[in-house]
Amino acid sequence: FIKNMKKIEVGKFYTPTSIIEPKLSSKEDDLIIALKSTPKVIGIIKDIQPSTYLVGFKLLNGTTEENLYEAASSLMKNNKCDLVVANDLIDIKAGNHKAMIIDKAGKKDYAESKTDIAQKLIERIWGDMSLDALIRGIYVN
Repeated sequence: FIKNMKKIEVGKFYTPTSIIEPKLSSKEDDLIIALKSTPKVIGIIKDIQPSTYLVGFKLLNGTTEENLYEAASSLMKNNKCDLVVANDLIDIKAGNHKAMIIDKAGKKDYAESKTDIAQKLIERIWGDMSLDALIRGIYVN
């Protein structure tokens, strides 16, 4: 049984495949819980609210920049994201949080810290939303 166990992906949510009624016995030494993954919400956001400005986040571990870019591009395409923040777990250390920010045109921007990521996101979101508002004739103060 242990051979078939998988690591649980960080950030992914699971629910039990069945509910035990009425309760578990405290006399049980071992407990095995079967889990199934829950659907990702990001995939339905634009279907529910198409005008939402959607930022996706992709975290990989020990990958190349090319693979990270491809994974982020896939996330963007499959979920209709406006931007994706992608990073490699090995680039996240104390005081250092490197990320690649990708837009719908495929343009890459790089950030070196959490503050830098936040600043670049604010600039991009505000810039994109303001342009969109101007095109629709809505003035943003």
